[in-house]
Amino acid sequence: MTDRAVCVHGHFYQPPREDPWLEEVDLQPSAAPFPDWNERVTAECYRPFTAARVLAPDGRISSIVNLFSRCSFNVGPTLLTWLERRAPDVYAAVLEADREALARYGHGAALAQGYHHAILPLADPRDRVTEVAWGVRDFERRFDRPPEGFWLPELAVDVPTLEALAAHGIRFTLLAPHQAARVRVPGGAWREVDRLSLDLSRPYRCPLPSGDSIAVFFYDGATADALAFGDLLSNGSRFSDRLARGLSGEDRAQLVSVAVDGETFGHHRKFGEMALARALAELEGRHRLRVTVYGEFLEAHPPEREVQVRELTSWSCAHGVERWRADCGCATGTHPGWSQAWRPVLRRALQDLRDRLRPAFEAGAGPLLSDPWRARDAYIDLVRDPSGPAREAFFAAHAARPLSPGEEHLVLAHLELQRHLLMCFTSCGWFFDDIAGIEPVQVLRYAARACQLARHLSLPDPAPALVEALRGARGNTPAAPDGAAVWARQVAPAELDWPRLAAHLAVKALWADAPCAFREGPYAVACEACDRSADGDRLFAAGALGVEASRTLECRAFSFGVLVGPDGAARVGIGPPGSPVCPGPDRLAESFPDHLYGPEALGLRARRDLYERLMRRAADETTVTCAPLAAGRRPLLAALAPLGLVPPPSFAAPVALALEGEVLALLGSAPCDTARLAPAAAGLAPLAGLYDAPRLRRALEEALRGALERAAAGFPDPSPLAEFSRIVAAAGPLALQPDLWSLQNLYMATAQKYYSPMAADGRRGGDLPGPRERAWEARFARLAGFLGVRLP
Repeated sequence: MTDRAVCVHGHFYQPPREDPWLEEVDLQPSAAPFPDWNERVTAECYRPFTAARVLAPDGRISSIVNLFSRCSFNVGPTLLTWLERRAPDVYAAVLEADREALARYGHGAALAQGYHHAILPLADPRDRVTEVAWGVRDFERRFDRPPEGFWLPELAVDVPTLEALAAHGIRFTLLAPHQAARVRVPGGAWREVDRLSLDLSRPYRCPLPSGDSIAVFFYDGATADALAFGDLLSNGSRFSDRLARGLSGEDRAQLVSVAVDGETFGHHRKFGEMALARALAELEGRHRLRVTVYGEFLEAHPPEREVQVRELTSWSCAHGVERWRADCGCATGTHPGWSQAWRPVLRRALQDLRDRLRPAFEAGAGPLLSDPWRARDAYIDLVRDPSGPAREAFFAAHAARPLSPGEEHLVLAHLELQRHLLMCFTSCGWFFDDIAGIEPVQVLRYAARACQLARHLSLPDPAPALVEALRGARGNTPAAPDGAAVWARQVAPAELDWPRLAAHLAVKALWADAPCAFREGPYAVACEACDRSADGDRLFAAGALGVEASRTLECRAFSFGVLVGPDGAARVGIGPPGSPVCPGPDRLAESFPDHLYGPEALGLRARRDLYERLMRRAADETTVTCAPLAAGRRPLLAALAPLGLVPPPSFAAPVALALEGEVLALLGSAPCDTARLAPAAAGLAPLAGLYDAPRLRRALEEALRGALERAAAGFPDPSPLAEFSRIVAAAGPLALQPDLWSLQNLYMATAQKYYSPMAADGRRGGDLPGPRERAWEARFARLAGFLGVRLP
C-alpha cells in the first residue's frame, strides 16, 4: 500500500430502546413522522450510508458508494440486532461492506464493540469480561471472522480494559489524542505528551502488565470536532483538503484518521454522507492518497513507538469517566440549571442490585453448570439464537451433567436475569440531564425485569430495596422529584406479568385463523381455538392461547376474550385455561372477573397496529359498498369535465375509491397492464384529495422496482424496460412523484453488471452486441434521465 493514507471511522450506535418484555421498540412520538428513533435515524443515516451519491457537475448521479466498505466502522451489537429484524436491507449491506473491504484491503472494515455499550472501566471485572466476550462473539457470528479491532464505548479506557481486549485476541483499538499520557521508542525513556504534541500519524504499541500488548491509533481530534460540530461536511472538497493537510512532508509512512459518531453523516448533518463520498473520491483522485482501514495500515506499518494511556479518560467527558458516575458538570446544555446529582445514586443502586443477585446465580445455576461465569460469557449464543438446536449445543458445552427440562428452565431464567442486569449499565442511562429521561427509564425497566425474574426464581424480591435507594436520586422536575417517583410513574406500569402479556397477544386473535401459530418477540404463541363475531361496529373474539417464552422455556395457557368497540378501543379478558366464556360480548367482565384490561394495557405500537387494521378493514368495506354507486356515476363524471363543471366531493368520492382500487390492483400485477392503467389514472387524476396519494405512490414505486428487477434478471430481454417506461407514462397524470432512491440503486447496480461492460466493449471495438442486446442497451439508457443518473 502507499505510505500516505487516510482512514475515516464511524461509530454507529443507538441507545437500546426495546421493551424488556416484548423486545420490540414502542412508538416514540418525538421521532415523528417516523414511528420511533431507530426508524428515523435509519432513514436519515444508516440506509443512505449504504448508498451514498456522488454527483456529476450537472447534478446527476455519477456513482453510488456503500461507505461502510470504504470507511472503518463499528455498529453497536444491539443496533445490529434491531437492523437485522427491522431493516434487513441495511443489515445485509453492512455485512457485505465488510466482505468488500476484506477483498480490497485484506482486512475488514468493521470493528467489534462492548456489547451493551457499558463504560468498561466502571464495570467490575466479571462484567467487563462478559461485555468484551459478548462483543467479540457477536461480531464473529455476524461477520464470519474474528475482530481485529475493538471500539471502546465512549472511548473510556484503563489498563484492565485493554488487558481484557488483548486476552480476547484484539490487535488494536482507537483513542482520542488527549488519552495518550507518555510515549517512547522501545527501550527508551518515557516522554510526557498531550493532544498537541502527540504524533497522530502513526500507531503505537501499548505494553500491558500481563506481558500482552495492544496497538493504539489516535485520531485527529481537531478535524473530528470540525466534522461533528462545525461546517466541514458542508463541502466534500474542503473536507478532503483538510484531511490531506493532516499529513506532513516527512518521508515516512503516515496515516491521518478521524473518528466521529456515524450519525453525523445524514442524521446530524443532512447529506453528510454525500460530502464524505465526495471527499473519499477526491482523496484518492486529486490528492493521490490511499483510503484505507486500520488493519491494513497496521499490517504494513507495525508500531515503532510505545504508549501509556491516560487511564479513566473518555472522548465525551472532560473529567474522565465522571459523566457516568458523578455530577461532574457534563450535560447536554439544554437545561443549564439542572443537577445531575442523581447519577452516582443511580449507579450505586444498580450495582447493589447486581451484587445482591450474584450469589443467587452462583447458588442456583452453579451446581448445574461446569462454570457458571464461563456459561454466562457464552450465553450470547442463546441471546442471538434461542432455538432448540442452539440450546442443545449450549447445554452440551456447559451443563455439569444432563439436565431435566425443569433444570434447564432454572438455568435459563438465571442467565436471563444476568442479561438484564448487564443491560442496566448501558452508558446512555447516565449521559443525559435528568433521571426521568428516556434513557434512565430504560435502564430502570431492565432492572424491573431482573427483579421480576428474581421473584419467578423464588428469590427475595429486590425491588423494594432498589426503589428505596432510588428515592435519593433527586430529579429536576415536580413531576419526577426522585428516582422512586420515576419508578412508580414510568417503570412499574410498564411491567408485563403473564396475564397482561396474554392480553397483548390475544388482540392478534381478531385477525388470525385458528388454530394458528405465530411469534411475537421472544414468545411462541399458539391460538388453539378462536370464535370470532361482528356485531355492527363491534368485533369480538374468544378462545384459547398457549404461550412459550423462548428464552426461559416457561409455558402458560389462557382463555381469552377480546372486544373492540366502535371507537377502536380494545377490552381484553384473560382467565385460566378452560374458563367458561359467557355468550355475548357484553358479558366480558362476567367471564373474566380477575384480569380485565382496557386499551391502556397495550403498548402504543400495538394500539396503532390495531387501529391501522381497523381503518383498512373499514376502508375495504367502504370500497365494496361504494362500487355500485361508482359504476353508475363514472359516465356522468366523465361528461362534466368538458363543461368545466366540478362535482361535489360527495358525488365524486365513490368513483375515486373505485378508481383508486383499480389503479392499485393494476400496479400490483406483473407485468402491469398499462393499457388499462392509463385511463384509470387519467380518470382518477382530477379527483385529487379524494384518494390516498401516499399509498398510490408506494404502489408505483413497487411496480417500477419490479420492472427493473425483471430487466436485470431477464437480460437481454428489453420488454421489462419498455414496461417501466409505459408505467411511468400511464401513471403520469397522477403526478405521484415516486421516491427514486431505491430505483437509482438498482439501476446503477444493473448498469455496472450489464450496461457498462457492453459500452466498454463497444468503445474498444470488441464484439458487437446482438439485436436484443442493442435494444436492451438503448431502452436502459433512456431511463437514465427519468432517474437522474449519468451513465458512463
